[in-house]
Order: sequence, then structure tokens, then C-alpha cells
Amino acid sequence: MLMASVKNGNPLLEIQCAPETSAVFWESLGYATYTDGYKVYGRRVLDMPQELPDGDPIAVKISFFPTYFSELPRDVPLAVHNLFAVEIPGTKRLMLSHVVAQYYLPDSKWLRVEVIFNDERIYDDLAKCDRAEDLGIRACQHGVAISEIRLP
Repeated sequence: MLMASVKNGNPLLEIQCAPETSAVFWESLGYATYTDGYKVYGRRVLDMPQELPDGDPIAVKISFFPTYFSELPRDVPLAVHNLFAVEIPGTKRLMLSHVVAQYYLPDSKWLRVEVIFNDERIYDDLAKCDRAEDLGIRACQHGVAISEIRLP
């Protein structure tokens, strides 16, 4: 499962802990467990570094926020990733040093994403819209992932 996720560029893994008592085992492998109804699940974000082309590194900050569908505060990020990117020669694409990802919230499939590079905000909107997809924010089975930024 790990190798298939890496091969497919999907950094988000989700498993059902069956029997429920196996949750401790999955936690020892880096999964965060949660209960939904009578079932126990485990989630894990894989660390997926990417081989970058030669070039000057550009500072990138990607933050994931809950949206109005959530009871969580909308101005407090769920996760913040400070990393760097390198422009792919001859393109308007920035390859990130790592694939970043965030799980959907249990109550909705909506997340807000903020992308800042060179201290300039280039995106601050929902992760699930055409503009997000054009930028390089892609939906995966359990959330969203970003491996590159496509510039306008």
C-alpha cells in the first residue's frame, strides 16, 4: 500500500483498524487514529520529497484551513508547510521540494488553501474549484495534494 501510494503520487493513506484493538499497532507505524461510529480508522501523511531540477530555490508557504462547513475556527490553519521550490526550466511551473497534503475534514470535503511564494499570496480560496486545479492543487482519495505550482 505504501509503495502504490508513492508510485501514484498520493501522500494520504487511510486504513480501517480491524479489529479495533489493532489501533495501537497502527499508531506505532505513524497513523493517527480516530473513531467514526463503531469503526476505528487510521490516517497517515507520507513524507514524499521530490528531486528538484537545478535552479534557485524559492520560499513557498502552503497553509490549509477549515471552511465555513466546519465548527473549527476559519482563521486557524489545520497545517502549515514551509518549504521551497525550483522553477522547472522552460515552463511556468514550480516543483515543490516535498509533496504537501491535507485530509478532508470529517464533516465536509471543503478546505481552503493559501499559497504564498516570494512573500506574495498567489492563491487563497477553496481547494476544490477549477482555479485550484489550474494552480496544481489536486484532489486525491482522502484529501488534497500539491506537488507543483503552475503559474499563470
